[in-house]
Amino acid sequence: MSDLPSLRFTEQVVTEAMRLYPPAWGFGREVLADCEIGGYVIPAGTTIIIRPWVLHRDPRHFEHPTEFRPERWRATLPAGCRASPISRSAAGLASASETGLP
Repeated sequence: MSDLPSLRFTEQVVTEAMRLYPPAWGFGREVLADCEIGGYVIPAGTTIIIRPWVLHRDPRHFEHPTEFRPERWRATLPAGCRASPISRSAAGLASASETGLP
């Protein structure tokens, strides 16, 4: 167990596997304040469903989204990797404060 912090590439491989094959098909969040998402006004109190599998295959968030590329998760993201807070959230990597979601 003491070696775990030094196994950085192993962490990248597991994170990328979770991105491609998320453990949950979706999860819901309640909107706390009126907001706009993708040009749609979402009123406070609305429950939205986030679909990790869909987000993780969106080229707006990941270059070559269907390819297994563990290097996406290096501390300094490589050129061409556009992991946004919402895609990091779907992979279980972002805090609620990063995404604006509760």
